[in-house]
Amino acid sequence: MLSQEQDTPAAEPPPPAARGVVNLYSLEYYELVRRRLAPGGAFAQWLPVKQLPPYEALTLIRAFVDAFPHAALVSGESSELILLGSDRPLKLSLPRLLARTRRPAVAKDLRSVGIRDGFDLLATLTLDDAALRRRTRDVEPCSGKDPAIEYADLSELNLEFSVALSRRQGDPATLISRWGDTPAEERERGGRRERGGKTMR
Repeated sequence: MLSQEQDTPAAEPPPPAARGVVNLYSLEYYELVRRRLAPGGAFAQWLPVKQLPPYEALTLIRAFVDAFPHAALVSGESSELILLGSDRPLKLSLPRLLARTRRPAVAKDLRSVGIRDGFDLLATLTLDDAALRRRTRDVEPCSGKDPAIEYADLSELNLEFSVALSRRQGDPATLISRWGDTPAEERERGGRRERGGKTMR
């Protein structure tokens, strides 16, 4: 557990079906993390959706969104999914994002996972806060007090569910707090691009 306030902690624990690990995906854990976040900080956690039945995967998301006032789901390398949570709206300054992703060292790291620029990074948004809460409103949050997920029937794994959850249902433009002097055509491109250069609309 974090011993002091952190700005951008990240976690990648083993899948929750392993004994004892469910606590690292529970509502109680996420509440502890939120209390250790610096104001305006963001927490990132891997979501092992491919290794869980649909209902159990949704309980993990529900725990996350119950703990964090603002959340989003983004796609990572090899179609892995990552939850982002914060005590404040997840907003970005587009000019600052583009400037940072153009730094040589940053650009090199991003290209290694198939991200060409800041617009590609925005396009990793899969579900925004409102969509996450809609998808999980009918399930109970994962709790360390009830480790039933450790005994989930893994025969119910559903690849179609993980693919559907990975399909973009949020608008990257909702993440932008300031467009600055970004040209109009770049603003439009920021709302249209999808990984691989295909349009989103």
